[in-house]
Amino acid sequence: MSPYQITGTYTGALTSSAGLAAATESSESESKHSAANFENLDEGTKAKILAIINNAKERDAKLKNEAIPEKMTVENTTSLSAEDTEIYVTEAKAGVGVGHSIGYPFGVLFLILGINFIPRMFRFDVEKEKEKYFAQKKIDLSNVKDSEKNTIPEVKMDFVGFSIAAFLGYLLGSIKIAMGPLGTFSLGSIGGAIIVALILGSIGKIGPINFRMDSVVLGKMRTYFLSIFLAGTGLNYGFRVVEAVTGDGIMIAVVSALVAILSVLFGFLLGHYVFHVNWTLLSGAITGGMTSAPGLGAAIDALDSDEPAISYGATQPLATLCMVIFSIIIHKLPI
Repeated sequence: MSPYQITGTYTGALTSSAGLAAATESSESESKHSAANFENLDEGTKAKILAIINNAKERDAKLKNEAIPEKMTVENTTSLSAEDTEIYVTEAKAGVGVGHSIGYPFGVLFLILGINFIPRMFRFDVEKEKEKYFAQKKIDLSNVKDSEKNTIPEVKMDFVGFSIAAFLGYLLGSIKIAMGPLGTFSLGSIGGAIIVALILGSIGKIGPINFRMDSVVLGKMRTYFLSIFLAGTGLNYGFRVVEAVTGDGIMIAVVSALVAILSVLFGFLLGHYVFHVNWTLLSGAITGGMTSAPGLGAAIDALDSDEPAISYGATQPLATLCMVIFSIIIHKLPI
C-alpha cells in the first residue's frame, strides 16, 4: 500500500477530520520534496515512487482509451519531469483521501460496536458503574461550600445561546497554530465547539443569554442531528465501502478495522485496569481519543447519560493535536 493511503486509513479509522486535513497538507509538501530530490533517494524509494506514477499513467490511459506509456524504471529515470511530479503529488493527496474515505465508516462502525459490547465482553454492569460514578460525584459536590455552588437555573432552550456556542466553536476550530517544521494545527469545528460549549456551560449565563439548557431538549436535538450526520456519511461513503470489501481496497478495509478495534480495546484496557476510570467517563474518553462525535453520541445513548461528554471534552483537543503530529510523522518516515 502507498504510505499516503496508510496515513489516510489511519485518520479515517480514527474518524479525525483534523487529521485528514493535516495528512493532506503534509502529503503535498512531502511528495513535492521527494520528487524534487528524486536523484538523491535510494533505489527502493525511487521504485515505489515510480510505481505510483506508472499506475496513475496506466489508469488514465485506459480511461481515455489511449496507448499505455512505457513504464518508468530506476534504470531509465534519473529525475522526474514537471508532469511526473504533478502526477505524483496528485496521487499522494488522492491516496490520503481514498484511505480516509474507506477507513472512516469502519472506524465509526467498530467504535459504536465497541462502546456497546465492551461491557458484555468484560462482564461488568453499566448501571452499577453509573451508580458508583454518581455516588462519588454527589460526595464531591457536597464538599463544595454553599457559597461556591452555582445556582444558575436551566432554561428549556435558548437558541441564541446555542447559536453563539456553535459559532464561536467554529471560529476557535478554524484557528491555525504554527508548529514550525510540523506544519500547522487546528482543533477543527468539532474540537472548537466542544471546548467553547464546555466553557460557556460552566459560565451558565451572560446577561439575558442562557447557556444551561434542558438536557432532554438538547438530547433530542443531538439525536436528530447525529442521525443526519450518519445518514450523510453512509450516503457519501457507502459505495466506497462496497468497492473496498469487494475489490482492491480490501486491505484498506482490513487495516481500518484493525486500527479502530485496537484503539478502542487498548483505550479500555488502559483506562479500566491501569487507571481504574469509571466506565461512565471512560466511554467518553475513548471516543474523545478517537475524536469521534458519532462515538460520543453512541456512548451517551448506551449509558443514557450526558456525562461521557465531560471526558470527551477533556481528551478530544489533545487527541486532535496528537493526530495531526502523527499524520505528519508518518509522511516523514522512509517510503
